[in-house]
Amino acid sequence: MKSLILAAVLLFSLGAFAQHSVSLSFSKAATGGQVTGFNIKRGPVGGPYATIGTATAAPFVDSSAAVQVEGSKFEYVISATGPGGESPNSAPAAATIPFSAPDAPTGVTAAPK
Repeated sequence: MKSLILAAVLLFSLGAFAQHSVSLSFSKAATGGQVTGFNIKRGPVGGPYATIGTATAAPFVDSSAAVQVEGSKFEYVISATGPGGESPNSAPAAATIPFSAPDAPTGVTAAPK
């Protein structure tokens, strides 16, 4: 059985708008056929998963996670591809888009009475 080791790391920065991305680390199995690429898939917890990209090596950064709603939980799975076909999916790695702190209030004024 071919397997992949998958880890998801959520990256984010704060600014006028929260920008979220997920960095996926993975490695090919030590056994099995020749690997020429990887299918990156994302979906709700438990699936189903849809292919969101391909890679020839790790890491893969999912910048499309920026459009996910804060607090959203989802999973990634990866399959290896090669001349012999496509492997089964890896075990899932979960990610949750963090909630960003709100921006500071604007237009604050003080008037003595």
